[in-house]
Parts: sequence; C-alpha cells; structure tokens
Amino acid sequence: MFVDFPAGFDGALVEAGGSIPLSVQTNSNTDRVELYVDGALYSTDADGAEGFSFNILAVDFTNEKHAVTLTSYRRILSRDSSTAYFFSRVFDGDYNGDDVIDELDLDALGAYLIELSLVGDYSATQYPTRDGNRDGFIDEMDVAVIGYNYGNTR
Repeated sequence: MFVDFPAGFDGALVEAGGSIPLSVQTNSNTDRVELYVDGALYSTDADGAEGFSFNILAVDFTNEKHAVTLTSYRRILSRDSSTAYFFSRVFDGDYNGDDVIDELDLDALGAYLIELSLVGDYSATQYPTRDGNRDGFIDEMDVAVIGYNYGNTR
C-alpha cells in the first residue's frame, strides 16, 4: 500500500479565488485517503472508484507556505506520504498572515527579503507570497505596496 502526490504538486501556488486540484496516487486496494494541511485534517476522500482527489481552496488560507501530507487506509493499516508544500498568496501585503495589513507586515517583509525557499522545483528561489507588487522581485517596492494599502483588512 502506498500514497503519494502527483509530479509537479510540490511548490504549487494558489492565489486568491483559485484552487489546487490534487489527484492522489495510491494502490487500487486503498479504502480512503485523508489530506492534512499544516498538521490538521483538511479533507477525506473515501470513494476510490474514480481515484482519490481533493480540491485545496485558496479561501481557506492566508499568505504562507503550507506543509501537506496524505494518509491512506486499507482496513486497519495506514500509510503516510512524504511531506509536500504549497504556497498561498491570497491577500497582497499581508506578509505575516494575520489578515490585516499593518506595521507588522513591514517587519515580516524585511525578514523575507533575503530568505530562500528550498521547496520542490522552486529550490533556491524566494517565497512567492512576499512579492506584493508581483514584479518577480522581493525588494523595497513591496514595502511601498504595503504603505499604499496600510490599514486594509480582508
């Protein structure tokens, strides 16, 4: 019995209003699969006739990198997958993920100006959630975007 993510899932990005479809790879004898995001149960699929699949909705997350694991079950046996990651960018300027744009985001942005991500196909690249003005670079212009939106909430 095994369970794993499809090729290309690790490092995926979901933006506001979007979703990530996830079709899980398992043995044919798997009874159900559970999807965990950041250690909490997110969804369960117990109908393997069409294969196990999930839909990760952006609305359920704030800007951040999220750890995802799968657990497959067959009778009393269970098997865990390796950990994969996805990024969510659902609220521009909210760099610390508290759903408010304020001075704490300036501090959080500064911490990520030089931090690199070592996730999937995006190894040695910067967190996409930190590029508030979406110019492909994480720099002082992103601080300007925070200043423009200061005080906005979801």
